[in-house]
Amino acid sequence: MRTFAELLANFRGDIVVPGKNRKLVEHILNLAEGQKTLPEDAEFVWETRPVTVGNFDYRRIFLLNKQPELDWSMITSAKASSSGLQSGHKVNLRFNREGAQTLARIAEMQIGQRLAAVMDGEVIAMPVEGITITFNPAEEPEGRAESRNSRPPKRLKIWP
Repeated sequence: MRTFAELLANFRGDIVVPGKNRKLVEHILNLAEGQKTLPEDAEFVWETRPVTVGNFDYRRIFLLNKQPELDWSMITSAKASSSGLQSGHKVNLRFNREGAQTLARIAEMQIGQRLAAVMDGEVIAMPVEGITITFNPAEEPEGRAESRNSRPPKRLKIWP
């Protein structure tokens, strides 16, 4: 019989679950005994895209706060574009004043740590590196954050 730890793997410092083990890991995490081991304000969330190594797919899993620091009410617009970087994607988010100030506070507290954006119950990448916050005094003060790479997230939740 295998232990729970044997169902998991380490990929670049993150916990990953081989695709063949995902349903079993989900089942174990959802058991009452498993839920008792978690802080009341935390939950496990899967990354949207698998990590492929050779012929095998893995999914990262993160332990996050249940309540988001930012939510969609603080975002006034979002626009995807090609960045020309390795990941090939960039998302420009425009925040209202409260959202920009919240993101600035979180980014300052989490220097060197990654942030997590959660949509539809799964993590999408949003690193601390590559986030810039600017204010435009000609308009209602808003902030803009840009994600410039695809390192996996850990701390911040955003959902609609």
